Amino acid sequence: MKKYILALILILGFLPLTTFAAFPNDPFAKQWAFEDIQIYEAWESGFIGSREVVVAIIDNGFDTHHPELLSNTWKNIDEIAGNGIDDDKNGYIDDVWGWSFLPIDINKDGEIDAEEQRGNNRVRPEVNSAAMDGNDPDIVHHGTVVAGLIGARGNNGFLGSGIMQRVSLMNVRVVDNSGSGVFEAIDDAIYYAVDNGADVINVSLVGTGMEKELEEAIDYAYEHGVVVVAAAGNDNMFLDETPQYPISSDKDSDIQKVLGVSAINEGHSITIFSNFGSSAVDLTAPGQGISSTLRYAPKNGLKDKYGDGWNGTSFAAPMVSATAGLIKSIQPSWRAKEIYEAILSTVHKTPPEDEETYAHLFGNGLLQIYDALVYAKEQIVASKPVNIFISVFEDGSISTFKKGGVQATHVGKVEDIVTAFFYQDNIYYVIREDDKLVIKTATGERTTSWEVPTDEVNVFVASVTGDSIPEIILTPKNSSMHIYWVYDLSGRLVKEKLQVIAKKGSHVELVYNAESQQHDIFTWETWNDKTIITVYGVDERTQNTYMLDIHARNVLIGDVDGDNKKEFVVMPKNGAWEDIVLFDDAGEKIGEKQMLSYFNGPRKTILADYNADGIDELIIAPFDAKELFVYTVEGKKVETIRGMSGELRLLTVF
Repeated sequence: MKKYILALILILGFLPLTTFAAFPNDPFAKQWAFEDIQIYEAWESGFIGSREVVVAIIDNGFDTHHPELLSNTWKNIDEIAGNGIDDDKNGYIDDVWGWSFLPIDINKDGEIDAEEQRGNNRVRPEVNSAAMDGNDPDIVHHGTVVAGLIGARGNNGFLGSGIMQRVSLMNVRVVDNSGSGVFEAIDDAIYYAVDNGADVINVSLVGTGMEKELEEAIDYAYEHGVVVVAAAGNDNMFLDETPQYPISSDKDSDIQKVLGVSAINEGHSITIFSNFGSSAVDLTAPGQGISSTLRYAPKNGLKDKYGDGWNGTSFAAPMVSATAGLIKSIQPSWRAKEIYEAILSTVHKTPPEDEETYAHLFGNGLLQIYDALVYAKEQIVASKPVNIFISVFEDGSISTFKKGGVQATHVGKVEDIVTAFFYQDNIYYVIREDDKLVIKTATGERTTSWEVPTDEVNVFVASVTGDSIPEIILTPKNSSMHIYWVYDLSGRLVKEKLQVIAKKGSHVELVYNAESQQHDIFTWETWNDKTIITVYGVDERTQNTYMLDIHARNVLIGDVDGDNKKEFVVMPKNGAWEDIVLFDDAGEKIGEKQMLSYFNGPRKTILADYNADGIDELIIAPFDAKELFVYTVEGKKVETIRGMSGELRLLTVF
């Protein structure tokens, strides 16, 4: 059977430490590698990971009893330790702390039977023979070094910190103390990791020869959305000519299935040992002079819990795996494809004149953790669902609906309820009382009240000042006023008299702009059987003016086809109530639809991303019905929300 070896080179030396403005209180949390890949900025911004994220380490096993790793070690809670029963029916008996796929002669009869071939639950690297010939005592540390880089417990005042201070590290052993194993073991290890909930798999191993089973295992991980990160290997080898696996597993595929990682030194040059080749290397990370946790067994001569001077692509790969884990903690629904995009699109790239040579050595560039996390976080805002609605009943009671289950009520006059918003897990109502606006909680508690300039205004809740915090926006209501007002949640006037060309008879609305992550103001009016739309950005300058060849009864703006561009949804004045006409962001007509013909008469219609799929749907509230209807603009029914009144309001979500 084919062998593979650990990508480990030992060039010991003193580690130069660098300082940064913010880092955990662990005495050995400082190292050049962490600074150069932006981990301190990430920690400072609160990106420390989550125990909900599982990172599988396919290696020679790590020390699950290590004080820096124990609290961050994955545990199979569905398995009962030591009862000799496969409690969770996953095919592995007593795999409470992971599984070792190393065949072992348990009964010492000199042969490996079928059951012994499957391995056992002894995942910690053994140390009794660590100093014997054929067993490298440094290899004993290998998996523990990898584990510590990914997820040593951080900010506990003890030793160092992993890139993920909070994580669940799954221990999957495939290599013995000589650094050898077989591909069959790594195949099984990948399946085990995926089937038992791994989000990320780190493989700091390389070997020659590609077997169909390994290819299928990699495909299995990708199909299940699991990130696979592989070290390049330490033979100064050109992988385009001499591929190694699993890093080269996707070299002939158009799909990114594995992130291959080379290693750089402190001078940002490729290390003398790192393998290279653009067919396999996707990015690079520090892999020389690295500090991390060590296998601790003082009775066997392993007396250090933490050590420095570790070199190898084996230790560059975990930095990428940890980054993938941090992204997963921000975007739990993301699969491998999205995580790969976040990492590879944010690398630092300083190519020489010869770009081909650069790609061979560094792939796309140097890992930048903070930039990747900011990218991921920004996508949350850009795809923020607006899926909360309120409806007002004749007795003044308010029913609040949120997809997923939030319910609340408020009793008051129907005409008093202006709008509402959802902020920091609380629902707030904006209510008009004579010449004042009042903000109340869902329980009726009064939080703020202030006088408003006029009763001829529409009231919105949006963010237009660049801080992603809700503001109360007042815009002209069918008047010739050319101003709007912006108030914070305390009733303090933030901005006023910002130019909005809103003529008498015009309509002023707000629409979320995913690119700026703020709300734009748009006005529309009809003139000579045409509809004129003007959009104002947060910079208070006109973005665009459109003249649509249609006389509108109502205009809505949103992304109705998922192309990240605005479309105009127009209800024509001279058409039936069920007619809609679509225009693109250039004002060109792109389609029309006669739909919902069984709705007779007026209705309130809102355009919003009801199911958070990145596409805006029509939320329709017929005035004579006690239910709401959710449709795509193509006329496909998404859902019926029963028990809701036609007096519909849309809650803005922050």
